[in-house]
Amino acid sequence: MDTKTPDAKTKNADSVLSSEIVVKILAIVHQQTGHDFSHYKKKTIHRRIQRRMQIHYISKFSDYLDYLEHTPDEAHILFKELLIGVTSFFRDEEVFTALKDTIIPTLLKNKPSGESLRIWIPGCSTGEEAYSIAILLYECLDQTKQRIKVQIFGTDIDTDAIDKARLGLYGEMNIAALTPERLEQFFTKENKFYRVKSKIREMLVFAPHNVIKDPPFTKLDMVCCRNLLIYLDNPLQKTLLPIFHYSLNEEGILLLGTSESIGNYLDIFTSIDKKCKIFKKRLSIASRQAILNFPVTSRQLHNVASMMDKQKDKTPSFQQLISKYLLFHYAPPSVLVNKQNEVIYIHGRTGKFLEPPPGPGQWKLPDMIRSELKATIMDLLSHTHANPHETCVKSTSFNEGTKQIKLNVIIKPIIENNIPDGLLLVMFEDHTDTVLQADPTSSSTTTHTTIPQSNTHLLELEKELKYTTENLQSSIEELEISNEELKSNNEELQSTNEELQSTNEEMETSKEELQSLNEELVTINTELQTRISQLSHSNDDMKNLLDSTEIATLFLDKKLCIKRFTPKATKIIHLIDSDIGRPLHHLVTNLEKVALEEQANMVARTLITLEREVRTFDSEWWYMRVTPYRTQTNTIEGVVITFDNITARKRTEKKLASLEQLWESIWTQLPDCIAELDLNGIIQQCNQPLNDHSINAILGHPYVNFLTSKERAPFKYAMAHVLDNGDSNTFTVPYDKEGQSCYFRMIPLYENQKIKSIIIIRTHWEEPNINSSKSTEDIYHESTDK
Repeated sequence: MDTKTPDAKTKNADSVLSSEIVVKILAIVHQQTGHDFSHYKKKTIHRRIQRRMQIHYISKFSDYLDYLEHTPDEAHILFKELLIGVTSFFRDEEVFTALKDTIIPTLLKNKPSGESLRIWIPGCSTGEEAYSIAILLYECLDQTKQRIKVQIFGTDIDTDAIDKARLGLYGEMNIAALTPERLEQFFTKENKFYRVKSKIREMLVFAPHNVIKDPPFTKLDMVCCRNLLIYLDNPLQKTLLPIFHYSLNEEGILLLGTSESIGNYLDIFTSIDKKCKIFKKRLSIASRQAILNFPVTSRQLHNVASMMDKQKDKTPSFQQLISKYLLFHYAPPSVLVNKQNEVIYIHGRTGKFLEPPPGPGQWKLPDMIRSELKATIMDLLSHTHANPHETCVKSTSFNEGTKQIKLNVIIKPIIENNIPDGLLLVMFEDHTDTVLQADPTSSSTTTHTTIPQSNTHLLELEKELKYTTENLQSSIEELEISNEELKSNNEELQSTNEELQSTNEEMETSKEELQSLNEELVTINTELQTRISQLSHSNDDMKNLLDSTEIATLFLDKKLCIKRFTPKATKIIHLIDSDIGRPLHHLVTNLEKVALEEQANMVARTLITLEREVRTFDSEWWYMRVTPYRTQTNTIEGVVITFDNITARKRTEKKLASLEQLWESIWTQLPDCIAELDLNGIIQQCNQPLNDHSINAILGHPYVNFLTSKERAPFKYAMAHVLDNGDSNTFTVPYDKEGQSCYFRMIPLYENQKIKSIIIIRTHWEEPNINSSKSTEDIYHESTDK
């Protein structure tokens, strides 16, 4: 009685149907991406597919299959979804502590100086774990002062993740687990990101690689495969673990995730740290057996197995073959033999005609035939093998005790499709009907025909002699042919030996040439490493130069795509590191009324440098210069745009213009006559006419030439006083006629603590009281005395 409810049956049927649809979904992903997920754990596959279904608001697997078939890009997106790239720097700190304290020092201790330490990290994702192990190795090598070359191979099937790992650029969220000391020692900050320094980056090689189907790396000291096996089913795990064993050197280390294990492979791995899942390669009898099975997809295995099964089903057995012939032909006791006369199948009672030879089991027909029939049957076999047609010998006979056995021997070739060539069916038809002697116990008086014993024996001897003679002659001919062939083979071998000697000499010469080429390659490699080091230093110098100038610089290629930019450029153009390679017109600038792409195009077309002042939306002024990018061979490879901040200069110019305007207003509106004289008394500038002489007439002439006779003597005296003492001086010249006095003041102007020029101020005013006790002469003399 079925105990399941209808709902349970429906649920199971839906589950089976969903599994079949998931297989079709994975087949589409395999077809589109080339990656087979059939050996991933089913629950993980279902969760990831359902996640994509929720995004597209699809509730049934069948509907999602239909969507997948009509949306080619969805297969690649699902492929990315199935790749669970969960990783971080120094994940599971306890594991990395065990590596640093125990495992890595042991690996380094067993490595002589100058050798390479090779590590493979399959499923490295974006590279955080690979860089973490490289940092540990660098720290240990720094402590031990060993000179060992480190090669870490990080592989993954996600090419985008590999590209990010190669870049070595991580955000603040990624480097949260790093200590400040490691962050400062092994990373360089670039805007909001952190880049791995070259001393760590040079230790790693990242490459796309499918651990399931691609050949593995070899001669490894450690394989770090953490949190990959947990997503694979048991058959694939059992395939990968022997591969890791094959890849490792003697006493190599296998590091698995904390949720993973080696299963039943304790005979090829020894546990070092059960908690951290660290194992060491073990050499045992089991490890030397052919357990290695390089990965192929399950579908390929299934196809191969099914093809073999089909071929096996199509090939009939010998028993079926005999049965087929017995159905269509009456068959007496028979034997089926191949080209080598080896017995393949025996039908019926053949004991009268075949006798197994003594010793180990031998199933060759010539050794089993009775001696009396051997000559006849072997002659028939040779003839039938040479001419595949049915042959027979009738009424041959031999004696068995008191009976004479008569039989017909028929040999029939088997010619059928899908049947190997050269099969012969040997059939024995027994026609015995007489007895050599009367039965003494018989009371019958019946007589029987008897055959003289001597004649029969003589005939058999003649047949054997004839067979032996023919066989001997045939053997002699075959021997002669074999001797001729051996002579010919000997000559060919001698010729081949000479050719091999010549080839060996050529290989020796080629070996010497290869050694010479190898030395040249080593020299070139050393030079290239030196060039790379120089280039790295030059790049560092260039970066520091561009950063220290605080000039915003933008490098564009021929297509006006971003090649490089300095940090200051981000204040003018909204740039991030990922914008490298993008066209200029894709970017947004902070400039007012500036068509940057048009001006760059014009400079690239005309090769004429463009310079102008530009302003940003935040009221900053920049001096923009657009020049062609020229190589050392004077080839134009793009455009360089530089921006120099001139905001402070523009503000100063504005202030100076305002002051100049103010000074010009004051200078022209002053009632007094002010003039600037050089040290020789030549007028440099003046704000008013002097003694009825216009300003243009007096500029460049001695000031004394335009004074009255009363003013010249005091002027010369005051001029000499200022030049000698370096301080200001004043004097007054009276005018008797008009009742006015002329007041002069001389002020020295200094530059670098030396008198540069002299300012002279000339003022008129009326005498306060002409009849005062002091005359103008007294005032003049008092002023001159002062």
